[in-house]
Amino acid sequence: MDNRSLFIENFKNNKHIPIQGWQDRFAALAGVYVLCLDGSGAPVTKLSAEKSEAELLNEEILTPGNVGRIFDRVTESPIEDQAVEDTDYPNIRIAASALKDSEGRPFLVWVLAASIINRDPVKKNYPRPSLGGFSRNITEYRFLDALDLLRETVNGLLSSMISGQES
Repeated sequence: MDNRSLFIENFKNNKHIPIQGWQDRFAALAGVYVLCLDGSGAPVTKLSAEKSEAELLNEEILTPGNVGRIFDRVTESPIEDQAVEDTDYPNIRIAASALKDSEGRPFLVWVLAASIINRDPVKKNYPRPSLGGFSRNITEYRFLDALDLLRETVNGLLSSMISGQES
């Protein structure tokens, strides 16, 4: 097993890398809710959210069907490694960003959810009204920025750590 493969395996198994703590701090700072999955869709971390918010998100938004669809979108496409989707609620959006190895195989997928403020529900006919009960509320632009920052930060961190292991 080469250094890159070994590092990826250790990262997936949370060995020597405090993924959950880093993810929790990132989510709180960015105002989003975050979950990390491995390349097969199994959880690597738990959802970064307060208990009541995690229960609501898991029940209404981050259902196996919704997570599975966005996971498939970013892992099965050779060109799409990041996606943002609406939900049944006008104020809730989900996104995913896949980290892929040098052969294009996904090894980590970050799933984000956010309660979006100042979003115009008239633009689309949503089947449900806005969903409340969230302590973190951000603009759509901040949500997209958080997704980009997460991808860039993790990619940079992995590249730096892998190159350090290879030297």
